[in-house]
Amino acid sequence: MIETASDWPRKPDRQLEIAPPGHGWLLPILLEVESRCWGRWDHWTRTMEAGHILEDPIPRIEFEPMAPLPRKMHEKSLDCVSSYGGWQGWDSWRLFDYYLNWLLYGFGDSRQKEPPPEPAPGAFSRLYQVFCLEAMVAWPCDTFGELMAENRYGRGAGFFPTPEHVVEMMVQMTFPEGDDYRLKTVCDPCVGTGRMILHASNHSYRLYAQDINPTVIKACLVNGYCFAPWLVRPFPFLGDSSAQAVSEPETKLQSPEASMPRPD
Repeated sequence: MIETASDWPRKPDRQLEIAPPGHGWLLPILLEVESRCWGRWDHWTRTMEAGHILEDPIPRIEFEPMAPLPRKMHEKSLDCVSSYGGWQGWDSWRLFDYYLNWLLYGFGDSRQKEPPPEPAPGAFSRLYQVFCLEAMVAWPCDTFGELMAENRYGRGAGFFPTPEHVVEMMVQMTFPEGDDYRLKTVCDPCVGTGRMILHASNHSYRLYAQDINPTVIKACLVNGYCFAPWLVRPFPFLGDSSAQAVSEPETKLQSPEASMPRPD
């Protein structure tokens, strides 16, 4: 069990060659790990089986500010993608993009059906050894937003995530206590890494978003797989399709057709 940042990271064997597993190989691991933490995928599964919204409330997640362990895990994972042992170089955004594609392929996302091309020889094998899903899921925070904001490409692009406490205040103002908002639609027109949508997932199943940057959209999707299943696998019986015309296909956050949580 990984409990502190000192327990991490694993040091990859750079001579070890690991063939990419099948599409969605990380999804069963995610379902097991998440069930021991928050129970949202179990709630999603029971709702899908029932074919209608349950009386049970949405399992609540108290999203935290930056936690040291998931940050260290993501940094070490990004470092191992590069062949020279560090990700904060001239191609840092490309390495980040590969990391997110690697995760989306592992989760079985319909937009990433093939293993992403390696930016450096052996990247998949090293990442397979270093990445720890437990460290990400057990500490619910948007680490991607902080890392991207500190990255020089992110700074140059003007990317800056809204602080967690401000996001939570805005969500509380949008969803005052006393009503059932599970079928209310939430749309974030500048979603970034998904911070607002994650907090809103405590209240609503109908989550939509868009952004002009494809990389931050991928970060939002990865956060959705870990913390908000109905963002990435919406309930089909809600019959929502209007949000798919919000923006251009390459920049909008399109939700794949809902299905049971298994690889395509």
